[in-house]
Amino acid sequence: MATLGPQSLYPFVDWNLTNENLFLRSDLNWVKKLDGGAKLDLKIGGVIGALRNDSYRRGYDTPGGTLLLDNYVKSRGTDRGLTSTGKYATPIGAGHALAAGWDGGYSTRDDARIQTEQHVAGTPPVMVPDNTDEKYTGDVTRLAVYAQDEWNVTPRWSVYMGMRWEGISTAVSGTNFIDSTTRTSVWSPLFQTLYKLPDSKGDQLRFAVTRTYKAPNTQSLIPRRFTSANNTSTEPDFQGNPNLRPELALGLDASYEHYWTQGAMVSLSASMRRIDGYTRSETSLAADGHWISMPINDGLARTHGLEFEAKFPLKSVLDKAPAIELRANVSRNWSSVDAVQGPNNRLDQQTPFSATLGLDYKVGQLTTGGSYSFKNGGPVKLSEVQSAYVSVRRDLEMYGLWKFDPKNQLRVALSNLLAQDYVSESTYIEPTGSIRRRSISPGNAVVRATMEMKF
Repeated sequence: MATLGPQSLYPFVDWNLTNENLFLRSDLNWVKKLDGGAKLDLKIGGVIGALRNDSYRRGYDTPGGTLLLDNYVKSRGTDRGLTSTGKYATPIGAGHALAAGWDGGYSTRDDARIQTEQHVAGTPPVMVPDNTDEKYTGDVTRLAVYAQDEWNVTPRWSVYMGMRWEGISTAVSGTNFIDSTTRTSVWSPLFQTLYKLPDSKGDQLRFAVTRTYKAPNTQSLIPRRFTSANNTSTEPDFQGNPNLRPELALGLDASYEHYWTQGAMVSLSASMRRIDGYTRSETSLAADGHWISMPINDGLARTHGLEFEAKFPLKSVLDKAPAIELRANVSRNWSSVDAVQGPNNRLDQQTPFSATLGLDYKVGQLTTGGSYSFKNGGPVKLSEVQSAYVSVRRDLEMYGLWKFDPKNQLRVALSNLLAQDYVSESTYIEPTGSIRRRSISPGNAVVRATMEMKF
């Protein structure tokens, strides 16, 4: 719905989406104790998944009015992946231990997409129907190796120091674009320290210097196009970027943790990040006349935040209370992007403020509980011509978990019980003036049942 600027071709869109995903995962873990207190821990895992999506979109001039657009998208995909981790640890002197290991993985996605589109005769002039048949393949290979000295300086003070190397290779191929391969790597120092406060039951301080390497997901790399019913600057198509690079972040983390009884903890933490090559979505007009939203790397971004967390059994404050465990979390985050002038030049995926209050109750084989969460949104300036607004979210969830035995359990979860609609706004400044669109998607309660079996 347009709140500023001309009305879109299809002001009201009826969208029916069927999404079926089937995944099979397996993990194997082997631990071997060696001579001299050494230990070897190896893990290997595999996953294969089938994805089936069918999207039916029909555009109308008014709710239930004249049919203007009939669009169908059929998408089929296969995900496959392997992961491997290993760690070798051994004492190397008084208070010192050497730890070295690796973390690697390979994932690939094959994707096929067919779109058929029909514009009903007699409607106002529109673009040529977009009928496509496309196939894509994307591969991501990653490997990290590290070595560190785990030093117990005193019985209360420990320090971890070392180095880590991580490399990522991505390759994409498919219809209507040139095959692309990228390789990046980075060396990172490792430093963490933990100090246990004297005269306490386990209160401790943590501090860490981190250098993280965040690879883009496969969908962000494959340049297949997810079309919008109304292709405008505020409702663009989405397309992956095969030249997208990983984000590299340098961070500082500090926390204080207070324990006063079994299962009771309160913590306060602070964090800072300097992100190089941070990823955001950019909307632009393509040569074929379509508006495209694509992830790009856009220089430096900075973030910092505070977080408070508490969890404790009710019996820790009321002697005769039932077996209820309370949990709460409150976080406040700030950010800024160098490439965009303020105000509101924050990371578009960051939640400025969030809070969650929940409880869990266990009796016999049954565990049940629920939580209420609040997330604020607000305006975000994505570029000098593009901005967005995200509405506040209030969510109520409940669950029940029944353990048949140690290897089999059934979980039933209810989410979005408040049935809050999803509301967002997008604004784009074109040469002819500003355009603003508001999107309202009905929010429905969701029921999910999960059966877990271990062999």
